[in-house]
Amino acid sequence: MSLMKHRKEHDLTFKDFAKAKINYLEKKLSKRKNLLRITHNKLKERIKELTCLYQISKIIENQKYDTDLLIYEVLKIIPSAFQFPDLVQVCVNYKFKIYHNKDFRKTIYLISSQAIINNEEFKLTVYYTSEEEFLIQEKKFLKEVVEKLKLGIEQRQLLTFLSESERKFKELTENSLLGIAIIQDGKFVYTNDMLSQINNFSREEMYKWKKNEVFDHIHPDDKEKLKKLFKDVQDKEINYTDFVFRAYPKFGELHYLRAFARYVTYNHSPALQVELLDETAHVKAQNLLIESERKLAYLFKNTLEGILVIGSEGKVIEANDSAINLLGYQSRKEFIGIEATKLHPKPGDREKIIEITRNNSCMLNDYEMEVKRKDGKIITTLVNSKMYLNEDDSINHIEIFFNDITKIKKYQKKLEDLIHIKSGFLKRVSHDLKTPLTAIDGFANFFLMDNEDSLSEERLIPIKNIISGAQKLKIIIAKLLKGAALEDISYTLKKQRHNLSELIQFILSELSALIQRKKHQIIENIDKNLVLEFDEDELSDAITNLISNSIKFTPSRGKIKISSKKSKNFVIISVQDNGVGFTEEEKSEAFKQFGKINHHLPTGEDNIEGTGLGLYITKKIIEMHGGEVWLESEGRNKGTTIIFTLPL
Repeated sequence: MSLMKHRKEHDLTFKDFAKAKINYLEKKLSKRKNLLRITHNKLKERIKELTCLYQISKIIENQKYDTDLLIYEVLKIIPSAFQFPDLVQVCVNYKFKIYHNKDFRKTIYLISSQAIINNEEFKLTVYYTSEEEFLIQEKKFLKEVVEKLKLGIEQRQLLTFLSESERKFKELTENSLLGIAIIQDGKFVYTNDMLSQINNFSREEMYKWKKNEVFDHIHPDDKEKLKKLFKDVQDKEINYTDFVFRAYPKFGELHYLRAFARYVTYNHSPALQVELLDETAHVKAQNLLIESERKLAYLFKNTLEGILVIGSEGKVIEANDSAINLLGYQSRKEFIGIEATKLHPKPGDREKIIEITRNNSCMLNDYEMEVKRKDGKIITTLVNSKMYLNEDDSINHIEIFFNDITKIKKYQKKLEDLIHIKSGFLKRVSHDLKTPLTAIDGFANFFLMDNEDSLSEERLIPIKNIISGAQKLKIIIAKLLKGAALEDISYTLKKQRHNLSELIQFILSELSALIQRKKHQIIENIDKNLVLEFDEDELSDAITNLISNSIKFTPSRGKIKISSKKSKNFVIISVQDNGVGFTEEEKSEAFKQFGKINHHLPTGEDNIEGTGLGLYITKKIIEMHGGEVWLESEGRNKGTTIIFTLPL
C-alpha cells in the first residue's frame, strides 16, 4: 500500500513539474514571439524611414529643385514613414513662410524638430489628425529629416551664393574698362574681352599659351621686372597697384600698360589676378605734351612777339626776351618784378585797361595800347590778353601778347592820307566829268527827239551811240563816287532793323524787266523772317550788284537760285547761277577795285562789259556790315555762286 501510495505521489509530482515546465516554456515563447513581433514592427518602420530618407536624399541631390520646391517635395513623402500615414499632416516654418501639404490642418497630437539654418529658424512639425501615439523612432526620424533638409538648403544657398558671386564677378570683369586676367602656374585660366581688345589675342589663343609664355610678349627691358613683381605678389600675398610696362600686341605698335596685381584664390588654388589699363594713348599724349612744352618754351624764348605775365600784385612775374627788348630793358633780372603801372604813360591807364578787359569777358583782342619804354619813349602796341580770376573775382594773373606797331601806325597814317587824296581826286574828276557829260547827254537826246523823223537810220546811229556812251559814263562816275565815299574813314552806315527777305523781293521786282528779257528762271528759297540791322540803301546796292551780275552774265533761259540759311549768329545768303563762271585767275581779281573781267556770252547774246567796281563796292558794303563775301566757281561756263554773310 505504502509503495503504491508512494508511486502515486511520485507520478503526481512529475506531472505537475512537466505542466509547470510547459507553462514556463509557453510564456517564454510568447514573450519571444512578442519581442519578435515588436522587432519586426520596428524593422518595418525603420525600413519605411530609411526608404523615406533615401527618397529625401535623392530629392536633395536634384539641383533643379530650389529651396521652396525642395521643401514641398519632401513634405509629400514624409507621411509614408509614419505608422499611420493617412493621419499625418506636415508643416514647415522657415523665413517667415509656412509650407504644408494638401488639406492641412493643425491638431494637438504633434511632434516637431527644429534647427538653425544660416541664422534663420527652421521648424518641421508632424500632426496626427486623431489621438495616436508617436513612436520614439519617429521622433528620431524627424530629427534626421531636419538634418538632411538643413544640409540640402545650406547647399543650395551656398550654390546660389557662389553662382551669384560668379555672375557678379563676370559682370564686373566683362564690363570693366580694364583688361583682367587670372594666372595660375604661369598660365592664363581666365581673361575678359577687354584684354583681348588690348592685346588683339583671343581668349582661346591666350588659354593655349604654355607656362610663362605670357612673358614672351613683354618688352625685353621690362620682362624681368614684371616677373619679379608677379613672384612677389604670389610669395608675399601682397598687392602692387602702380607698375607700367611695355607689351607687344598680336599686331600693331608697342603698348604701354599699367598693371594692378594681387594675390587671390581661384577654384580653391592660389592665383594672380592682374588688371591692365592701356595707357598707350596717355603716354603718347604725355610725350606730345612734353614735346609741346619744349616747343612752347622755344617759341616763348625766340618769338618776336612780346609776352608778359602780370601777377595778382600788379607786378611782372614772367616775360620773354622780345618783351624785355621791346620795352628797352637790358636784362630779365632788371625787368621781372617791376610794377605794371610803370609801363603805362598816364596814371590810371592800367585801371582803365583792367575795367575794359573785365567788361569784355576778361579778354582783349587786337587792342591798340600806348606803352612807355624804360627810356620814357611812348610806343603804340597791338595787344591780345587774357585775364584769369580767382573764385572771389580778384585777379589771379594776366597774360599779355603784344607787338610794337608804332612804325605801322605811321605808315597807316600816310596811307590814309594818300587814300584821302585819291578819293578827293576821284570826286573832283567825277564832278568835272559829270557837268559836261550832262550837257552832252542832254543835247544828244534833244537833237535825237528833234530830228528822229527827218534823219535816216544810218545818221541816227552815231547820235544813239553818244547817248548810250553817256549813260555808261554816268554809271561809271556814280560807282567811282560810291567807291570813294566808302573808302572815306569818316563814312558811316545808317543802320536800322529791316526785313532782308522783303528787300530781296523788292530788288527782284526792280530787275524783273531784265529777267524777262533774258527769260531766266528765278528760284527762291529765302526765309521770310530775316529781320536784322542794316543800311537799307547801301545793302540794296550790294545785293542788286550780285543779282544783276548773275542776270547779265548767264545765257538766256538760265537758272538763278537765291537761298538763305541761318548759322549760329549769322545769316548766309547765296546767289547761284549757271552762267559763264570764273577761272582760278579771275577769282583772285573779282573783288579788287577796277578788277575788270571780260565775260563772253554765247553768240547772239549781248556781251555786257562791267566797270570793275561793282563787286569791289559790294565787298566794301558787306564788310562794313560785319559780314564776309566770297565766290565759288568750278571754271569757265560752269556757273557761279556768290555767298555773303550778315550778323543777326
